[in-house]
Amino acid sequence: KRMVRRGSAEITVPNVAESVKVYAVALDGARIAEVPFEFNSENNIVFTAQTISDGRAPTLVYEIVRVR
Repeated sequence: KRMVRRGSAEITVPNVAESVKVYAVALDGARIAEVPFEFNSENNIVFTAQTISDGRAPTLVYEIVRVR
């Protein structure tokens, strides 16, 4: 029985850093994979969040980190 439904959404987040990375995070808090993103014309971070992605554990949390 499935506990997580397949779904996706385009996420836009204000950017306050020069360099960032976006990660999909597993239910145990471990980073699963780096997620591709882009900056839009207003310098916001834009990425697609997917609950279920081929070859990856269900993802309900994403992490955006500042890279120094």
